[in-house]
Amino acid sequence: WDPKRISLVQTDVIFGKRNPLDGSMQFKQSTAPDVPGFRSIRLNQEHAASSQPERLFLRDLFTNVNGELFFIDPDPSPGITESGNVYLSPLGEGGKVILAGHSMAVSEDLWKNPKTARDLKLLRERGYRVVSLPRPNPSLGNFVEGHIDGHVNLLTGKDGNAYLLYARSYARQEAGCSKKIRSAAEFIGAEAIEINDTGLPPLAFNFVQLGNGVVLLSGSADLQELEKTISDIVGVENLTVTDVPISTIPSLAKGGIRCMINSAPQSLINMFNPTIVSEYSPLE
Repeated sequence: WDPKRISLVQTDVIFGKRNPLDGSMQFKQSTAPDVPGFRSIRLNQEHAASSQPERLFLRDLFTNVNGELFFIDPDPSPGITESGNVYLSPLGEGGKVILAGHSMAVSEDLWKNPKTARDLKLLRERGYRVVSLPRPNPSLGNFVEGHIDGHVNLLTGKDGNAYLLYARSYARQEAGCSKKIRSAAEFIGAEAIEINDTGLPPLAFNFVQLGNGVVLLSGSADLQELEKTISDIVGVENLTVTDVPISTIPSLAKGGIRCMINSAPQSLINMFNPTIVSEYSPLE
């Protein structure tokens, strides 16, 4: 993970403050600050905006498939056109797509969407093992419909194998769901591991694994089992847990740490018409 090679892509952020008298939330929009040592790019809000405010998360703009293919969701990305290895596709909605190496799982609604048939075929031709997972029941939390990444995720372990971690509540939401999850894991060559999510914060499984294997996980006092499992899979040196729990954003804005992070080459970022690019000096 070399900071000299990373660009931080920002949109405007919304801060919430609770009124101590009546408990109501007051929101204020502010531009995210520059981070020393990183090149920071702010996207033009005209191109990053959507009729659905929760879709402003960077993860939902596009899905980066190992730097080989880029699927851009056309809904929040008006004016973007297909070019080279960039495809307009519902697969661009990252909350419905999880990936580890050449193992991929998508939400059932994407699997059945005729618009994704071309892209699923393309992935299989490139050697990817793709399978669908059940849609989360709304009773599991008031989050974006169809997004699986709050309840299940894929990891590449230090041994090079794929692991599928899923919440017990997700597996038991309906009869046969656990069997579907385990069958899907077997099909894509991943080891399935169930985690007891009783007491876990919202979207606990919405963690992100970077290309170098490092996992970023939102901190919480209730994450011991999930944290230990991830640490055993990727190695303790490859797990970074935030000092401050990220719990208010999932509760209020329906997005976890994975929603806030995405990666792409400069050529793809340019397609989103960045308006400000700040210069930076490499870290010593």
